[in-house]
Amino acid sequence: MSGRTLDNLQFSEETQDNMYMTFSIINVLFAVKVNSVKTVTGFTQIEKLSDRNSYIRGLTSIRGTIVPVVDVRLRFEQDYIEYTDRTYIIVVEVKSILIGLIVDKVLGVAFIEPNRLIALPPVGYREERDKYIDGVGKIDNNIKFFIDAVKLFDANDINLFNHMIEQKMEEQRLKEEERRREEERLREEERRRQEEESLESEDEHLYDDEDVLKDEDKCLDYETNGELI
Repeated sequence: MSGRTLDNLQFSEETQDNMYMTFSIINVLFAVKVNSVKTVTGFTQIEKLSDRNSYIRGLTSIRGTIVPVVDVRLRFEQDYIEYTDRTYIIVVEVKSILIGLIVDKVLGVAFIEPNRLIALPPVGYREERDKYIDGVGKIDNNIKFFIDAVKLFDANDINLFNHMIEQKMEEQRLKEEERRREEERLREEERRRQEEESLESEDEHLYDDEDVLKDEDKCLDYETNGELI
């Protein structure tokens, strides 16, 4: 996509119903409705969570929002491959949660007429991926599988995502409190340092005043007696 993101693309609500973000996994073409996609970004750093399901890779932050990240390849029970600078994350909204979908390649946005989309039968899945597919259709003479983002995640997944986000938010809150306490400690140290410097400066002035008084006393004695005592 040459760095292009969904944020650069504008569609009317009527058009969005027939617009799809297309991508590939293991050279198989897929599409997901544009109206469920919030943004598309290049691969970004992920905070890995080793105790989670293998397809749930961890958490990332996209524009300040905590986003659980899922490897669609692993969700389809395919082999894991290393991520590269060509790996993309499609951020979709599912049940009010933003979820990042790691895909091999993002191809762009395409329009498809509803009558060109053929639904898959609800039984007899040949592959794991078929459970998440609404239908198949042809775009630019290429067969694509149309994914329902909601079907990718069950109730347990959604609960887990919420738990992950809440944990991360609490961690961030505690870090922010610690940062503020440290800032307050440094401010207090600086205040005390300035107070000490101020007291030292007052003492120096006091010593100077005492020296002046002594000099004045000596001058007075000299004027009275004609000599220093």
